[in-house]
Amino acid sequence: MSRFWIQLAGLRIEVNALCQTTERFFADYLIDACVADFSVLVEECDIDQEKKIVQSQYHRERKTPPRCSIEELEETVVHRKIAQHLPFYHAFVFHGSAVAVKNRCFIFAAVSGTGKTTHTDLWLKNIPGSFVVNGDKPILRMESDGVYVYGTPWMGKEGMGCNQKVPLHAVCFLSRGKENIIVPCSFSDIVPRFLGQIYRPHHRETILQ
Repeated sequence: MSRFWIQLAGLRIEVNALCQTTERFFADYLIDACVADFSVLVEECDIDQEKKIVQSQYHRERKTPPRCSIEELEETVVHRKIAQHLPFYHAFVFHGSAVAVKNRCFIFAAVSGTGKTTHTDLWLKNIPGSFVVNGDKPILRMESDGVYVYGTPWMGKEGMGCNQKVPLHAVCFLSRGKENIIVPCSFSDIVPRFLGQIYRPHHRETILQ
């Protein structure tokens, strides 16, 4: 068992993990022991359940499930448990690539394989001073002066991101097309798209937050 503390989205979190190596995954977010805003505990049954989730997802896509190590499964378990607490602190995990320029963050969201990483790379190559806050699973938190985007250690297979906090400026939903265009979305169009990219806990009381 490994016990350590991290800070994500301005929240202090106590983590009780099974694997000693899990602490290294959170190296950029570690803080000294303190009174935590909330705690997460990983148990053997959580690892077994996560393995079943992975297998189910790949079977639905008719793909061979990968052989995930206990450490990899535990990193995802911790992610799920933290995500379940976040709505109580006006925050949530958002699936998208968050790029910052001049203290403004732009999030590009789309289903996997649409081109988030390609679009992000174009910004990095062509816009001086741009950087990636998180390439896959940033946290959005509503604060008294606006909405902020926070980096997390879950950065996707490219591993792009950093431990930074940047004000959210816009969210762009990508789709494939024959020409490059950008148009504003109506409220009725944006809500289902937005909700589709949020990690939504299964507990009713958490969703209602």
